[in-house]
Amino acid sequence: MPLIYLAVFRGTTTLADYAAYTGNYNSIAKEYLIKAASNEGKVTYTVDGHTFSFFSTGGFAYVVVADESMGRVLPLHLLDQIQQEFAAKYVEKAQTAREGQLNASFGKALRQMHERATANPEAFNKVAAVQKKVDEVKGIMTDNIDKML
Repeated sequence: MPLIYLAVFRGTTTLADYAAYTGNYNSIAKEYLIKAASNEGKVTYTVDGHTFSFFSTGGFAYVVVADESMGRVLPLHLLDQIQQEFAAKYVEKAQTAREGQLNASFGKALRQMHERATANPEAFNKVAAVQKKVDEVKGIMTDNIDKML
């Protein structure tokens, strides 16, 4: 379960979210949201083997919940992508939106971002990209050694 939950909040109002797995991620995120949103910027909390990464800026908070084993690089890069896309298209609507009102539009975008990040984590993480290349080279070397024997 690498990436689990993505969301956008205004205060404690969930404007849009996407959960790849069932759980109480929204309610836990709201508990930590008050601390995270008190300062602009990024912060990560670890809760029960999951990282809750927050990016607070301009009155909005962006959240990515991931399995702790995933590390912090990909969730933090994904926060940037969520914030940029949201700021470009939805900020005006979000000023007066009610709970979940942007799920139909931006919820779909969150799902697409989740799918892209899950399918291709190397695009967000240089270490993952290098590891993938090392694994490919290792496979080729193993094949070559097997052929020689």
